[in-house]
Amino acid sequence: EWNETYKMILYPYSGNDYTPRTHNGYVKAAQEAIKKSNGGRKVTVDGIKGISALLEIFSYPSQIVFDYMHLVCLGHVPTLIKRWCKIINKKNVQDIDDQLKQIRLPHNMKVNYLDSITAVDQWKAKNSRLFVLYVGVPICVSHLPPLYASHFVIYSMAIKLLHAPTTGGEIDFANQLIHYYCKTAPLVYDPSIELFSLHAHLHLPTQTAVHHGLAFTYAFSFESCIRHIKKKVHGTKHLASQIAYWTDIECINKTTEFEIPSSAAVNEIQLNHTPIDPYRLILMNLVTIENQQHNDIIFYKRYKDKFITCHTLLYDKPFNCVSYIISFKSDLGVEYGNVILFYKYHDDYFIFVQKYQASNKKMSQFVTIPSEMHQKLDELYPLLTLRTDFTIIPIDSIRHKCIAVPFQDVFCTMAELHEAQKLLGKAMNTDIESDYDPEQENRMKTKTTTIVKLQKKEPTITNLSDVPFGGLGKGCKSVTYNSQSKNVHSALDAGDNLRSLKQTINNYDINAHEDLRSSPQRQHNKRTKATNIKSKRQRTSSKKSTPPNTAISTMSSTFIVDTEQSEYDDDDESDYENKPPPPPRKPSNQTIPSSSSISILQTPKPLAGRKILGTSENNNNDNEQSSQKELVFLLKQSLLSITNIEEKYLKPILIGQERQENMIKMLFENQKKIQRALCKKKMYKNPNDGNCVDLLSIAGVKQKMNLYVTSLIDIVFTREELLQLDANKIKYNDGYKLIQEAVRNKFRLSNDVFNTAWCDLHETFLNKRRDIKKGLKKKKTAIQTNPLTEA
Repeated sequence: EWNETYKMILYPYSGNDYTPRTHNGYVKAAQEAIKKSNGGRKVTVDGIKGISALLEIFSYPSQIVFDYMHLVCLGHVPTLIKRWCKIINKKNVQDIDDQLKQIRLPHNMKVNYLDSITAVDQWKAKNSRLFVLYVGVPICVSHLPPLYASHFVIYSMAIKLLHAPTTGGEIDFANQLIHYYCKTAPLVYDPSIELFSLHAHLHLPTQTAVHHGLAFTYAFSFESCIRHIKKKVHGTKHLASQIAYWTDIECINKTTEFEIPSSAAVNEIQLNHTPIDPYRLILMNLVTIENQQHNDIIFYKRYKDKFITCHTLLYDKPFNCVSYIISFKSDLGVEYGNVILFYKYHDDYFIFVQKYQASNKKMSQFVTIPSEMHQKLDELYPLLTLRTDFTIIPIDSIRHKCIAVPFQDVFCTMAELHEAQKLLGKAMNTDIESDYDPEQENRMKTKTTTIVKLQKKEPTITNLSDVPFGGLGKGCKSVTYNSQSKNVHSALDAGDNLRSLKQTINNYDINAHEDLRSSPQRQHNKRTKATNIKSKRQRTSSKKSTPPNTAISTMSSTFIVDTEQSEYDDDDESDYENKPPPPPRKPSNQTIPSSSSISILQTPKPLAGRKILGTSENNNNDNEQSSQKELVFLLKQSLLSITNIEEKYLKPILIGQERQENMIKMLFENQKKIQRALCKKKMYKNPNDGNCVDLLSIAGVKQKMNLYVTSLIDIVFTREELLQLDANKIKYNDGYKLIQEAVRNKFRLSNDVFNTAWCDLHETFLNKRRDIKKGLKKKKTAIQTNPLTEA
């Protein structure tokens, strides 16, 4: 609704209508907007201006997600920090900046706070992500007023829970936190904070329940791919065609299979090494307690678990990173410690750890929030102190790497490698830049003095504990958690079992191969059939209702295998029901290679994940064998034709382009040489006698440039030519311009200095002309007064 006080559209929490919008509602609103526009200025109906082609592809709003990189990291977090800078003094601002610059992070998190919080618009998305998820809570509690710090703690907890939730209960609790945060935001600040960027947060819990955590739907990963896509583009024309072409070539010709790296320790170190001296006696005692032989142990300083690398304290000492703080599972629950050493005993890996202990203080004691939030806050942000106790744990006990933020006399330690990283089985890429305009929020700023005063008014409440946590209305109800998500997480909890993954993929390939062998004509018909958008959406809905057939340890693997298998199965059924298979094609008379000499090919998407040809040679069905051989032969012919086209057309184009680039580069170098040569000489050819004079060789000093200009005038112009010049048009004369360039090059003047100095030199030019006129006039007068002298 439009707010007259702040002159902007606001979305007050008290006016929320919790009736969910539907796809039909979007379509009707778009149609009504077109009718009201009637060919003139576009009219908005419920925020919609007209029909979009995307309405035929996506189901609104269930298939449209809010990107948390832009909504949270580049949207709401900078807005909050700007408001804090108006509240706290310069000393607190400086303390926050210093603490952010001194934070030591794991080696894979390349985040530097080069700009102050007063210049938060210059922050990248990764800076805000690190702040809201990990380091912001202890820093805000230490330096902000209790009310604002407590309010931000609630927001940070909600985003952290939605980032990669493991249970439906976490999503429900985050939903309550978001509603409580939005309800109290205008009381803590003022109503102008209730922009759409705040209102959109209310939809994040439902989005997370349907599409999984925010870590799986944000734009960080997509923007990371931009640098790979740019490598497929050459020049400035037909960019999309180039990207599509080279992507197809890469999919067709790529035959190397990616292998997940195995877990192993690296950087071996001897027990008698000097850095181990402070820990050697304790380590040997613990090894003896574990009944392990010293001679069979190999010590290491790093351990790589697929895509995640953990360091030891001994390894990180020379560096500024801290990758040795971990959380691990024990009989007491979740504990924290510093990794001193990794070691291998027989075929098992172990960790020598110095433990942290829980402090008597709790983070919940420093904030004023409802008591229902205390337990979760202390769980997400525990306060710890380093102990002198050491222990040995198996390598499988590691949960996450951690970040330690100084907080008074203790450490506030929190998980750095979030659950999302383990679910995906890949490292987080933090080198992200975005094209988001951070000034967009500033366009809604008020301009009158009255409004500015209203924005700086005192908070309506002084303590968040006074606002009850329950009874937030019908909008804050339990969110239905996606059953498929539960299956995925239950499969993920079983651990990364590569053998199970490989066996499952092999079983899938065999099933797909048997399905291909059962009806080759139908498979060929399916691949050549053009499907419309409506049938695609129907298959998508049927795939969502189909439960996964296999449980695999990594989420990405589960998604790929299950999606592809259900996609092919649904396509087979739909094609078979719509029309019967065509009659079998006659085998070709061309020579066909034997099946034993053909390996499984890396094929484009329509054939990806399936074996084209079986390995069994004892097949009694001759028609089936001939169809399979013909299919493989056609594929080879298509690959050969593509290669020939590339050699015949693309390669000459690239060679010609390279030659043109070399020619242009050579011409550019020649132009620079010519320019340097011209700067050294400024030749003038006298039209009367044909002699050439180098104007730059004429003597002159920078302090007396007027004398140098006078000398050039005598060389370039005769008296008659100088008198014939029009004073108003003299600047268009070629000789005049030649003298200008000579002065500029002689004394190497910049444009600004030359323009300033030439004003006086121009007067010198005119004075020279006046002096000649005066001389001629005096001579003429003398002749008239004394004609005998002339005779």
